[in-house]
Amino acid sequence: MIKISTTSSPKRSQQQGATLIEALVAIFVLAFGVLALMAAQLRSVVSIQEAENQTIVATAAQTLMEGMLANPDLSIGTTPGQTVRTYERYKKGNLVTFCATAAVNTTYDTSALSKDQLAEYQLCSFHQQVANKLTNAVIDNVQVSESGGIYSINVAWKMQAGDSTTNQGTVSAGSMRYSYTLPVQN
Repeated sequence: MIKISTTSSPKRSQQQGATLIEALVAIFVLAFGVLALMAAQLRSVVSIQEAENQTIVATAAQTLMEGMLANPDLSIGTTPGQTVRTYERYKKGNLVTFCATAAVNTTYDTSALSKDQLAEYQLCSFHQQVANKLTNAVIDNVQVSESGGIYSINVAWKMQAGDSTTNQGTVSAGSMRYSYTLPVQN
């Protein structure tokens, strides 16, 4: 014969408590996983923003480099038949201050410019393009420099992730600094 007991066993009440603890642990693990996914998503948004800024600067610098290559200073080299190209008219220091203080007309008829006017027009157009498109960054330095006969276009900016800082705004000490350098290839 089979005996059926109607009293509850102590093991069953312990099992119910363990189930509650398991459910709480599972909810905690799930919440931790969701938070990790959210953090990864935020980081990917910041990475996309950084890549977009690098692309904007690279495209603008490439455009300036092409303008420089079309407007060099030419001189006769030391070997017969050699022509030396230099870009001294593009070395104006930091374009952030140069374009702010120079009376550069950006509405020129570019077909009637002198070489110096064309260089200033190209430099300030480059600076303006970078400044207008990097709306979430503060531009520190934009310049054309020369070292050992090699010219390069340099842009430096700082950006704070998740902040809508504009070029006229300020960036806190927790900001990231970025730079881009493009050597001018003859």
